[in-house]
Amino acid sequence: MLRIVGFVIVLCSICCCTVSGQNNEGFTIDGHFKGLQDGEKITLSYGEGFVMAKIQETTSKNENFHLSGTLPDAPRLLWVSIDRGESKKVVPVFLDNNEHMRIEGGDMDKMPNGKLEDISSFVVVEGSPTNHEYEVVRASHATYWGIANALKKDMDKLGITGCENLTAAEVTMQNRKRFEDIFFTILSDHPRAAMYVIDVFNRPFVDHAAMLATVYRNLSDKDKQSHFGVRMKEKVPLCVAQAFPAFTLPSVDGKMVNAKDVFSKNKLTLVQFFASNSDATTLFDAQKELQNIYKTYHDKGFDVIGICSDVSDKKWKLSASDLPGYQVSDLKGADGVVGKTYHEYGNPASPKVTNVLVDQNGNIVAWAVSGAELYWYLRKTFQ
Repeated sequence: MLRIVGFVIVLCSICCCTVSGQNNEGFTIDGHFKGLQDGEKITLSYGEGFVMAKIQETTSKNENFHLSGTLPDAPRLLWVSIDRGESKKVVPVFLDNNEHMRIEGGDMDKMPNGKLEDISSFVVVEGSPTNHEYEVVRASHATYWGIANALKKDMDKLGITGCENLTAAEVTMQNRKRFEDIFFTILSDHPRAAMYVIDVFNRPFVDHAAMLATVYRNLSDKDKQSHFGVRMKEKVPLCVAQAFPAFTLPSVDGKMVNAKDVFSKNKLTLVQFFASNSDATTLFDAQKELQNIYKTYHDKGFDVIGICSDVSDKKWKLSASDLPGYQVSDLKGADGVVGKTYHEYGNPASPKVTNVLVDQNGNIVAWAVSGAELYWYLRKTFQ
């Protein structure tokens, strides 16, 4: 309860920030860090993961440095890296063109190496409305994610048999929905920063929430064309309440399976993305769960479509031989529908296993659902 009250206090205390109009001017960053030695290298880069692009490099003088340039597909998340030989200090900022940022840092010797997760403890960033929005949304996301995880644990404690008590499970799910609505209200007020948070943190609770479509609609035309705007657009068709992007694919026996036809004949259909080389334990647990619920609910209007992202016909058919429902594949691996349409391929060495529930109208009910939560949806629908 204290965690929930704290969440509400944090969210209610957040105020909106108005972003100035944009033009073709570039950006500037002026920085000052106590203890920064003359000649230390400062690099400005953008990108995600291991793919980084350097924008500019400069050196410090009198504890100060200056960076400037023009950002492609702005706004972008930038990494201000201070190279100190054996160590590197990295400050993440969110910036747009036509903004002039000032970074005031604390004692360099006390700053941790690597990326600063909580920059407010060491750095004051001013002059960028875009970065202000980013900090607001990032803090809200961290709090919401903690609440969502806590509620998921509450659901898991109920267990599969506990979800027979629909009242207790309903309360937990309603609480999650309530805090999801609060969080997405903040995202709707700060859609530019929401683009980054939704894209980079990659949380199922956020990535596939129904209100994501509203956040995207609140973006300006310019922001929709930005790097993160384009990435957000890819997520909108995969949100709860949206029509599941249908397909027609061959099954293990060579017959073509039309997803819409399967959906229309059942109250609920579970679409499972997997590969024969998915994590063995995860795959075993997911498919054992699949077989159990198929036996229990198939006669009541439940069916299964397994979409395998293998490239080997032999491995696919072997892995799908004991699975219920319709088992299909385009045998294109990461270049097939699992990767390109649904963005659920993941690491080629161990592709994801993901369940999606779809209703009779072909609309998404839940994404990345399993365990007690999955059983709650099933019992709510069929009992």
